[in-house]
Amino acid sequence: MRRSTKWALRLATVAAGLLGVAFAVVLVVEGIGVVHRGARAYGDASALNRHGRTAVATVVSKRVRGDAPIATDIKPMKVRFTAADGTEHVVGVNGDHRVGARIHILYDPADPDVAVTESLTTRHFWAAGKMVLGVVLALCPLFVTAGAIAHVLDRRTSRRNAATS
Repeated sequence: MRRSTKWALRLATVAAGLLGVAFAVVLVVEGIGVVHRGARAYGDASALNRHGRTAVATVVSKRVRGDAPIATDIKPMKVRFTAADGTEHVVGVNGDHRVGARIHILYDPADPDVAVTESLTTRHFWAAGKMVLGVVLALCPLFVTAGAIAHVLDRRTSRRNAATS
């Protein structure tokens, strides 16, 4: 193999390695972020479970399917309710009720803008799922790197054994 070809191959190998390291760092950081968001959601659901109050709310608006740029980022309904302290709040919640419908919600008296219509068990389940996904994302580069190192070491050992035979 020509000398310039060897250098080009080494340079390409180093560039690919650096790209792989950058991708691994992004996965680890994103995994940690997903774990953090899942833990926060789990904590919010637990706080609602301990301190939440129920109220009857009226659906004041409903998003038509497809209106949201990213469906998971926007709550599909707005509801109005009166908190125990007499203040009125309009918050976004999940659900599929007609405008004007009266529904039961659970809200946090310390922060009445945190309100839910769905089961807290469901919220706990999805929050725990986010945490598991985050751990997998954060640990995946570690396992891939360990596998790559084992492969390289195995190739070196195979070459040495072939050379001594």
